[in-house]
Order: sequence, then C-alpha cells, then structure tokens
Amino acid sequence: MADLTLTSANVAPSDNAVIISGIAAAAIAAGQTVYEDTSTLDSIGRPKFRLYDANASTPTVMLSGLCGIAANTAGINQPLDVAISDPAFVHGLSVVTKGDILIASATPGAIAPVADLASGWRPAVVLIATSVTAGVLAIAQNTTAK
Repeated sequence: MADLTLTSANVAPSDNAVIISGIAAAAIAAGQTVYEDTSTLDSIGRPKFRLYDANASTPTVMLSGLCGIAANTAGINQPLDVAISDPAFVHGLSVVTKGDILIASATPGAIAPVADLASGWRPAVVLIATSVTAGVLAIAQNTTAK
C-alpha cells in the first residue's frame, strides 16, 4: 500500500490536544509529521521543525525522532503548532477505517498504514484511528531501524 492521501484543510486538533509551538525550517502542511531539528535554531534558541522521514540517515533525524503532527500549515520561518498528543485528532487522511494503526512514512512528512513498515525504517506509531476521520494521536517510536 502507498502513503495515505492528506487533505490539510481537514486537519484539526481537538480541544484536549497537547500542542507545542515553534518555527518551521521548511514548508510544512497541516497533517504532516515533523521532528525538531537541533541543528537549526530559531531566534530564541529553540530547534525548528522539519518533515520527519522514517528512513532518514542523517544523525539529527535519527536522534531527534518523531515529534508530532503539524496542526497548521506554515512556510519557511513561519510559526508552526505541532500536536504531540490528542485523544480525538481529526487527521485529514483518506482511506482510514476504525482500528487502523498509522505510522510515519519513509516519505518525508507522510503517514502510512502499519503494514507498510519496511526494513530500514525506524518504527514510529503516529495515530490509532477511532473513526474514518479521527484518532488517538500518541507517538510511540523506536529510533533503531527495523
């Protein structure tokens, strides 16, 4: 199966989401997976956000790991909110059914079904679907490759 299709306009954290804020180091769409890039800091010394890649070979991505899902769309050096936990996250993904386990993909920023987990990827569960439109956002990952 391929990465799931994302409609950024449909992404919405619930009122119970845990959100962190920062600055995007690259263009990031709502619903994409991100990590904190400790090699690129904002004006007050915080790591900027970049798209997460489950099979990246750069040390910063491997050590930082998946942070969460972008809650809004941001251009380079623009403010970005990132949902790191949410019991009712509206994911904006197509072809999702209740009970699906979704993981970070080897395509930067993308989300895939758990069945796509391949050798060389660092497993990172992103969301467990509670319906076709929402799920529990809870990051669980291993920074060691499969």
